[in-house]
Amino acid sequence: MKILCIDDSGIFRRTLRKQLQVLGHWDYMEREDARNAAADLGMDPDIGLVICDQHIVSGSGLDLLIWMRNHELERIRKTPFLMVTADSDRELVFRAAQAGAQAVLLKPIALETLNTKLQQVLLPQRELMADTLG
Repeated sequence: MKILCIDDSGIFRRTLRKQLQVLGHWDYMEREDARNAAADLGMDPDIGLVICDQHIVSGSGLDLLIWMRNHELERIRKTPFLMVTADSDRELVFRAAQAGAQAVLLKPIALETLNTKLQQVLLPQRELMADTLG
């Protein structure tokens, strides 16, 4: 399963890549803009998680989340979505939860926090895959 990270900050993308590698997640893609991320989601069925900043090039994380949740393809509609932001805006957290984000994480993200959220989001997916294959 691939993790797609969308953030306009190269520093954050590099930091997140290193954190994911420490946690054992090596299949990782990154983009800085919503347009290329949407294209990746449409073409790559192996993307199983999106980690997206609210402030990105050619849109916002919330816009991308809404686009995903309204997509015609079920795999895109159901792809787990973690929003990350440097803003402590309660309205954004509320809107992201309403739109279907599994969590909103405040930057900088501690490794333990990231690990906990990944386990919460990915464990149900792994169990579903095992039931389907089993």
